[in-house]
Amino acid sequence: MLAHQVHRVSTVLLLCLGASACAGSAEAGPEEPPSGTVRPPTTAQANPIGAPAVTAPPVQSMTGAGGSQMAPAPVVMGPSTAITPTTAMTAPPVALDPSAITYQKDIRPLIAANCSLSCHGPDDKLRAGPFALDTYMAVKTVGPLVSQAVMSGKMPPWPESTTCREMRDAPKLTMEQRQLFAMWEKAGFPEGTESQYVAPEEDIEANLGPPTKMLEMGQAHTPPANADQYYCGKVDFTFPADTYVRAIEVIPDQKSLVHHVQVHINPTSACANGDNIYSWRPGGRRLVFSDGDAAIVRKGQSFSLQMHYNTFGKTVMPDKTKVALWTLPEGMKPKSVVSRTMVFAPVPTITPGSKPSTMIATPVGGPGVEIIGISPHAHMIAKHLKATLSDGTCLSDVADWNFEWQLDYMFKTPLPVSGGASVTGLCQYDNGPDHQPTVDGVKRTQAITVTQGEGSSDEMCLHYVWVRRPLN
Repeated sequence: MLAHQVHRVSTVLLLCLGASACAGSAEAGPEEPPSGTVRPPTTAQANPIGAPAVTAPPVQSMTGAGGSQMAPAPVVMGPSTAITPTTAMTAPPVALDPSAITYQKDIRPLIAANCSLSCHGPDDKLRAGPFALDTYMAVKTVGPLVSQAVMSGKMPPWPESTTCREMRDAPKLTMEQRQLFAMWEKAGFPEGTESQYVAPEEDIEANLGPPTKMLEMGQAHTPPANADQYYCGKVDFTFPADTYVRAIEVIPDQKSLVHHVQVHINPTSACANGDNIYSWRPGGRRLVFSDGDAAIVRKGQSFSLQMHYNTFGKTVMPDKTKVALWTLPEGMKPKSVVSRTMVFAPVPTITPGSKPSTMIATPVGGPGVEIIGISPHAHMIAKHLKATLSDGTCLSDVADWNFEWQLDYMFKTPLPVSGGASVTGLCQYDNGPDHQPTVDGVKRTQAITVTQGEGSSDEMCLHYVWVRRPLN
């Protein structure tokens, strides 16, 4: 799952609350297809222009035996709906008197519970966000921006519907808790005393500790100036034994130059695209698997990084991007092994003013298989992405697709699937005058014809389905 556009701090405050994500800066540019992608035909059904709701017709599966498997019943997609966080968190009682609100008592617990150090920690080389939010002075310095972003609903960014299914990392701020930020600002950002602080319950990242392995590109690479470049960065490390990965995070060295990173597992020391274990893109952050789950890297395998650099208008510098791994102790094995299946639908020709859609079904079931998450991906003309199980169960529903926030949606409760189950990925596009993207810093004023492809001006329809299977 890749990405292709500037993530502008000047227009989007990267406050990582809840399961929100943080991303560095990246310019728009061409994109390579996911590893192992077979280019499908670029034909799909289009919907009538201007229809108030769009019904996506079935498209034959590209992966079913003989290509005969059909998608399930049509899915009707209406106008985008407001996305309002509804999950409450465990936190101190809300103070009703603005003058009684302090950082230590009211604000710090919310930030501690909802803002990952991987986004806003003290180290600007390791964090994904543009500034730290780990101390009172750090938060006070950007207090007005924080208050505005939280109150406006922009933060935490959570494009996923709250009614499709319960997600593990859904935002935890209620409206009442959001209002605390505005009240704190009105009171002048008082600090309070350390004794007022009550630590919230720990989240899934809290017990990880420092990475057990920090891998980096064997040689620094300086991309050319004013260019989009794809580069295979070899990680100078071969796994000496089967290794179980509990969590993974990509840490770009030159954040302003790195556009996306795909981490591939290679069976040899050659730099090539093997099985894709993780993708870093706008909105991406540390991926943590639930207790008892882990991805496996076999003995003798190594990593290579598909690096996409965009250097237009920037000063080029040598880059040595790192990959942080949290692995299980030697000799310990997980209950289940995690992998992901790609559901890749063909994209129709999207003419100016049109609003077509496409969908495809891909088998995912099997003995002991459970779906644990969905990672949707499309480009800038996409409007609505949805994934459903073959029995109609909703897996993911992003009603108002935002290219800059491409998140991994992990389920709170794994979903068992039978051997004949499939996942349908559906994408609706909007190439109307009010839905034109900004490419290389310039707002497109006139719609163009968009087709399937790897570039920012092309489109994709991709859903990664995270599944787990019993180890034995």
